[in-house]
Amino acid sequence: MRGIDLLTPAEDDSLIQNLIFLALVHGQMVEPPVKARSIRALARFLDLPYPTVRRHAQELVRSGRCSVVAGGLAVPSSIRRNRTTTAMLRKIYLNAARLLVDLSRIGFVNLAASALRAPRSRQQVRQQKIITIEATSRLLAAVRLVQDVFQGDVIKGLVYTAIWTANVRHVTGSIETLSTPTVLPDALRLPVSVLAIASSLRLPYETVRRHTDALLRAGTCERLGRRGLIVPARIHQAATPTTARVYEHAAELVANLRRAGVRL
Repeated sequence: MRGIDLLTPAEDDSLIQNLIFLALVHGQMVEPPVKARSIRALARFLDLPYPTVRRHAQELVRSGRCSVVAGGLAVPSSIRRNRTTTAMLRKIYLNAARLLVDLSRIGFVNLAASALRAPRSRQQVRQQKIITIEATSRLLAAVRLVQDVFQGDVIKGLVYTAIWTANVRHVTGSIETLSTPTVLPDALRLPVSVLAIASSLRLPYETVRRHTDALLRAGTCERLGRRGLIVPARIHQAATPTTARVYEHAAELVANLRRAGVRL
């Protein structure tokens, strides 16, 4: 679920607004493009309540990030091509490239070096654009998975994801870790503070503290004194169905890229 933190609020933006914005941008990038989406279609696509999507869509229109057109909402071309949107899509591409490198290390794909050239301009080459579009699709699907696991509470799911990824960041990417079938034991997990999670997600401290308290009460994470929080190994061992769905997302990413002509 690398990359979900790209959707967390920056300045006065809302997570839901960013989700809606990215869904619209993605629709306008695919072939054939979805030139506009109605609020009802967005609510179905994002699996969010209609009133919630309508309220945040109105804010997007007021801010100028979206406009009302025939058929619903769209992101103006000037916004799709501006520095902020381009930087967001570039980060999505680079996150996907890192994931493909990890998958290549364990023999899941055979990655050509040319597929990993970072975009050097706004006009990405065709292969990079394909990867960006499909990675954006997987990112939106990952958010829906988080919603399913946490009963629609996206923020709680993001906080949970941020905790466990921080716990294992020091070993992520090593060939030994990638190829082992076992879950990292608690003794090797690095605790993380609420402040660090709030900073990484760009969310208010109190918001993160409230959600970590809920995770602690549910037994989903544990506090190791002043050292911080971990999601213990027992939680990962019990999350087999969720792990299977994450695997399916990765497999679908690879399959779709291959169908689109990316050599893997």
